[in-house]
Amino acid sequence: RFPDSLRFRGIDSEATQLQDGYLASYWSMPGQNTRNGQAEVRITLRQTGELFAAGDTPLAKLLLELPWDNNAAYAVTIAAETSPPALSRHDGAFADLAALTAGDTAHITQNTGDVQEFHPGWLLFTPFGELPYSSLAAWIDALALRDIYINPIAWTWDAAQNRWRNATEPLPNQPLLLYVEHGGFNPVELNPAPFSTTLRPGWNLLAVPQTLPPPADAVIIFAIGKYGYERRRQATLPPDAPYWIFRNADAPVTTYP
Repeated sequence: RFPDSLRFRGIDSEATQLQDGYLASYWSMPGQNTRNGQAEVRITLRQTGELFAAGDTPLAKLLLELPWDNNAAYAVTIAAETSPPALSRHDGAFADLAALTAGDTAHITQNTGDVQEFHPGWLLFTPFGELPYSSLAAWIDALALRDIYINPIAWTWDAAQNRWRNATEPLPNQPLLLYVEHGGFNPVELNPAPFSTTLRPGWNLLAVPQTLPPPADAVIIFAIGKYGYERRRQATLPPDAPYWIFRNADAPVTTYP
C-alpha cells in the first residue's frame, strides 16, 4: 500500500533477484475510498529458476510516479497475501480471488456509434472494428481530453503462450484489460472491420458482437461476470459477456466463427 497521490508504473528488474524470463503480473485493487487515502497494488512474481533468497539484493524494484508537489518521503507498506484458488489467468488452475470479487470490474464490448461509459476499476473493452489511433497510448491520450484517465499499463491475453502480455495497440475484436483511474463517457468511433478471431489450444479469451454458436471443440466455457466466472452450457454465446474458452492441447489453430 502507498499514498494514492503516487501512481504505480510497474516493476524494474535491474540489480534485483529477478532472472531473465521471469513472469510478473500486477493490478490495482479497488476500494481506495475505504483505506483513508491509501492505494493498493497486488503483485505476483514467478521465477524461472532459483527461488528468491534473503539478503541485501532486493527481490524486485517498484516504479512509482511522484506528483508535482511531491513530499520529502512517502510510506510504502509491503506484505505477503494469499487467497483461495480460482480460475487461472495463466494456466487454468489458480488465480487471485480478491481481484475477481472486488466488485468494481466492468465487462463491456462496443460497436461504432455507441457511447462507452468507463467505470472506475477494471474494464474489459473489446472494439468490434478499428479504433482510429495508431497506438494504445494515443487512444489513452485522447480519452484524457475527455477527463477519462486510463492506466497506461494495459493487458491482452496471449493464447499462444497462455499468459497475459502488455498491450501496445488496440486491435479489432481483441479484448483489452484496462484499469480506469477516473471514469466518464466517450462516443466510440470505429472503422468497420469483419469479426473474426483465432482460437488456439488451451485458454482463449473471446468476445462476440452478436449471438453466435460456441466453438464445436470447446471443452469448458466460462462467462466473465462482474463478480467472477459462470460456467455456460447453452447452445449459443450471447454478446452479454466475454468468455474464457478452453480447448484441448491437440486442438488445431482455427479461425472463429
